[in-house]
Order: sequence, then structure tokens, then C-alpha cells
Amino acid sequence: MYVHEKFQLEVIMENRLDGMTNVLRRAAFWEELEVLAIKGNEAGTSLTVVLMDLDNFKTFNDSQGHAMGDELIKRFADILRSNCRTDDLLGRYGGEKFIIAMPDTLPEEALLMMEDVRQQVSSKTYTFEVADRRIEHRFTFSGGIAAFPKDGKDPRAVVRSADAALYRAKKNGRDRLALAIKTRMILKSNYYPKAQLDKLAELAEKSQKTDAFLLREALDDVLAKYLDRKNGTPPIEKDDQEI
Repeated sequence: MYVHEKFQLEVIMENRLDGMTNVLRRAAFWEELEVLAIKGNEAGTSLTVVLMDLDNFKTFNDSQGHAMGDELIKRFADILRSNCRTDDLLGRYGGEKFIIAMPDTLPEEALLMMEDVRQQVSSKTYTFEVADRRIEHRFTFSGGIAAFPKDGKDPRAVVRSADAALYRAKKNGRDRLALAIKTRMILKSNYYPKAQLDKLAELAEKSQKTDAFLLREALDDVLAKYLDRKNGTPPIEKDDQEI
């Protein structure tokens, strides 16, 4: 009886897990996501979904071959798995697309966590081996982030919002993350005057970008203006020179 039950469990797990990456298949992920949404709704907590896609994967797959493309997908899955927390849910959404559900997590928190992963991936060169072939390759990914119930009335609507945010991240240059349009980074009114926040919200709406994206862009401009890019020291302004 024990052997039979163990076999049944193995069959069930095989049906739930993706054979290549050993993460949840899409159908199994949907089932678990529905459960997490119910729990989050009962507890009054935010459930955040991150939908990710490898950048320029088709070009790599066509030029290096499907076997090498499979190795890239598996490596990406391993990186995501190693960065998931205990309660996070990781699934393969299809092809080179992956999805993570983060219980009791605000979208802004998910953005910060996944930004660390994005930087980790984009800053490294990875080695891939298939048979007697060995290549060095750098790759990036883009991601869209949305939360339940803020960005959708049900889990599927939230994933659609994340997918729309992913599309925007791709459109804006790839190798970046985007929050769903309805989601806004939490801004402290005591840090920013209301007039500035109102103008920022208006600009975000017109440009179809998030507050977070615009603030990061502004911060990059400030750093470029006041820091010497070569050594990280502030340049000497004309008015600041000793007389």
C-alpha cells in the first residue's frame, strides 16, 4: 500500500511540475494562485504577481540551437528558484516566460526584490554547455508586476495586468521591470510637495509610465549631473572653486 501511494504521489508531482525546469506547470500554478488569492483576501493582505520573459530569446535560440536555448531556460529557472522565498510560488508560464506569486507582499516590495535579481543576472556572463559545445553568454530579462486585488478583481485579471506591464517594460528598452499602471510607488508626502506629486501623476498618466520609472530616470539624471562617472566623485563647479 505504501509503495502504491508513493507511486501515485510521484505521478501527481510529475503532472504538476514542468519536466525541463522542475517548477510548476502553468495549470498547476493557476490552481495554487487561486488558493493564495483566497487566503490573501481573507487576511486582507496583498498578493503580488511577477511575470518575466527572457529578452531576445528567439534570436539566441535560432542562432545557438534549441538545445542551447533549453539550457538558458533551465539556468534562468534555477536563478529564479534560488531567489524565491519559502512562501513564494514559481511557475513556468510558457516557453521562456516564468511567473512568481508573492503572498503578503506589496508590489513595491516585489519590485525592489526583483530589481536585485535583474541586476544580478545582467551583470554576469554565464557558461552554457551542450555536448561538445561550450559558449559564454550574457542575458537579461524583463518583468511586469501587478497585485491582487489592487490591479485586478481576480487572479487572472491580475496576471493580465502583469502581462501588460511586461509588454511596457519590453517596449521601453528591455532589461527592466515595470509596475502595473494602477500601481504607484509609495511616496511620502512630507518628502515631496503635493504640487510635485500631482504633476508626477499627470506625467505618468500621459507617458504611460509608472511613478517609480520616472523617479528612477530623474535620479539617474541627478547622479550624472553631480557625479564624475569615472571615479564617482563630485565635479568641481565653477562657483565652488577656491578663489
